[in-house]
Formats: sequence, structure tokens, C-alpha cells
Amino acid sequence: MLVIELEDPVTKARYLSLPGGGIEDGETPAIAAAREALEETGYSVTLNEASQRIHEYVFVWAGESYACTTHWFMATTGPDEPAQVDDAPFNLGPSWIPVQEVAGALTYHEGTRDLALDMIRQHV
Repeated sequence: MLVIELEDPVTKARYLSLPGGGIEDGETPAIAAAREALEETGYSVTLNEASQRIHEYVFVWAGESYACTTHWFMATTGPDEPAQVDDAPFNLGPSWIPVQEVAGALTYHEGTRDLALDMIRQHV
């Protein structure tokens, strides 16, 4: 599974996260997900739009709580090498983890981890 390592700018806690971010004007959730994956990991992805799951949760970042609505998708990477990532300084870069390690690796938010595990069970 493709993940990114983030460092909270206030607490300096580091953790693995799934790529993601906001939906810009004129974007669908799928277009935003593909764009965010490219921006945060350097990988161009093809989404399985039928796999979409919507998750509402509270996310704590930099000492603030945010009410989030996230559209998650299963995806595959393209054949090209990843592009150079030029993202925010708190994005420490992408890495790959075996799906068998997702439960222990995605520890920053229990609900997101559980949703990712459920999607893996359904689509892999």
C-alpha cells in the first residue's frame, strides 16, 4: 500500500498516512484523489471509482481538530517512475508497506485504519 510519512508541525509526531487533501473548485472527489496522490507521492494513479467509500471523522493536526469528510478509493499506480515530490515540509515522503502490515502501520486514526482494512478485504 502506498503511504506518506507526515510530521505534525506542532507535536513533531511522525506517522504514516494515506495520501489525501481538499477538493478544489470544479473537481470531483475522484479527480481530487488522483491529483493529491500525485502531489503527495509522485505517483500517477488510476482509481477504481466503484471502490469509493466516504468516511466522516475528526482529524487532529497541529493542535487543531478538523471535521473531515474523505472519499477513499482503491487505485493502481502507472508504469512510470514517480515524479519528484514538491509538497509541504511536513510531508516526509512516500513509501510502500505490505498490505499485511496496514493494521500496525496506520496508527494515526483508528477509523481510517479500519476503513482501509475493510477496503483491502473487499478488493484485494
